Amino acid sequence: MWELHQKYGSLPWKDLIQPAIKLASQGFRVTPYMADTLNSYQERFYKFKTTRKNLL
Repeated sequence: MWELHQKYGSLPWKDLIQPAIKLASQGFRVTPYMADTLNSYQERFYKFKTTRKNLL
């Protein structure tokens, strides 16, 4: 992302990543639809160590 920003970006880096920083630090509300969708992928998530550790 940084390399693409350096080559093509016009926004300040700080402004570009601020929404991601906010979501990472404050989290977000999961809607029932999103919860159902994520639950439908539970078997797939379980196959990978990283997703198993972070999501299950």
